[in-house]
Amino acid sequence: MAFCLTASLALGQSNPSLHINVSQIEQSTITLQAYADSIQKGSTDSIRISYNRDFINALASLLKSPNTFNYHFDSLKTISKIKSNDELLRIYTWLLPTDSGRRYNYFGFLQYYDSKHKNFKCIMLNETDTFPIKKTVKAANWPSAIYYKIIETKDKSKTYYTLLGWHGHNQGTTRKIIDVLTFKNNEPVFGAAIFKLTNTTQYRMLYEFNANSSMLLHYDAAEKKIVFDHLAAINGFKNDKSSYGATLIYDAFNWKKGQWHYMHDIDVRNKQAPANNQKTNQKKRDFYTPPK
Repeated sequence: MAFCLTASLALGQSNPSLHINVSQIEQSTITLQAYADSIQKGSTDSIRISYNRDFINALASLLKSPNTFNYHFDSLKTISKIKSNDELLRIYTWLLPTDSGRRYNYFGFLQYYDSKHKNFKCIMLNETDTFPIKKTVKAANWPSAIYYKIIETKDKSKTYYTLLGWHGHNQGTTRKIIDVLTFKNNEPVFGAAIFKLTNTTQYRMLYEFNANSSMLLHYDAAEKKIVFDHLAAINGFKNDKSSYGATLIYDAFNWKKGQWHYMHDIDVRNKQAPANNQKTNQKKRDFYTPPK
């Protein structure tokens, strides 16, 4: 399904003259909430698409004001809103269900501090369903996901924003994604050669598994590790991603010398990894996913 929504909706520099007060933001959020609810609950594809277009235009207009960066937007329950610890990056992502919920399209905005112009900048993310593991991509070819965690790391003077995300691929499989966002000449770039595996290095990680199962993927701040379920083909069909599911093994990435280093079969006993019943509900806790 094609959408007439392109990078032309990028907002560029926030305009300090467009500062609005909290009551004005709250009033605008009431409209946004109505649009967001209709994106999920509209009775037909055309209705949901129309409300999604209205939502994009309304949010784009609101984000022109730089003081929206710190507004909570708590009433927008179906929109993921996450912010980096350094208070320089905020990401908004959401999905549009189509084809009676059998397909999802993904949308997002980045709000970030432009150190050159000393102001916040906002651009729209344009989805793609491809996740190249050996190249960087720009916002116009965004490897789409609903992000629920930003992990900020540094190597010398460079900051890496590692992103954990969910991507409902189709009725058969779901994806979890580990990507990384950096900035080059004050423009966002997705992907970097920082995921160190046994015999290769990748720019992002993609895990695909049966849509009726779940996969733990979270950041253990105490251990400074990304911890996740090790996936395996349950019935032996390794080329069929719908046969993949979690095993009783946990893997991890450990940040060291500017890279995430892969670790297989780590010991999570007596540590902060969620219990099995928590793992099943992690998607609902961290970010919005559509009902089955």
